[in-house]
Amino acid sequence: MIDLIICDQSFADVIKQIEEQGQILYQVRNRLTDNEGNNWQIILFKRLKEGKTTEVDLRLVGFPDAVKFNHPQDLTLSTVKGEQIKAHDQFAEKAPADNVGQYDLQKILSRSIDEKSITLLLPVKEKSLALKIPYPILLEWQEIANP
Repeated sequence: MIDLIICDQSFADVIKQIEEQGQILYQVRNRLTDNEGNNWQIILFKRLKEGKTTEVDLRLVGFPDAVKFNHPQDLTLSTVKGEQIKAHDQFAEKAPADNVGQYDLQKILSRSIDEKSITLLLPVKEKSLALKIPYPILLEWQEIANP
């Protein structure tokens, strides 16, 4: 049974999905364009089982045949202050498609991000692609990761 509920008026894009008894998925979906003009669907999600967080992951989906992720390679988050943070590649062994990447952000988002934006340095083949994540999206991510 899947129930979709939009929750918290201040973050209207946060979706709560009851996957099964005792298991809830929270997610926020955004579309952004990288430094080369490629469109991306960005999905941050948190899964709870019996009230405990089991994962907080970021899924990045590029246009098929336009980008191919270089698995296994971690995602680098670059802050305005120059800090480089690595997020583990969740699809290191097998990705559902070449244009899909998923990265563990649980430890990263558990701390406060006081940046106005961060830049994702995408681990893709044959290109250097960067995706700027603006402050309103970071706030949504914090809302999911740290209720």
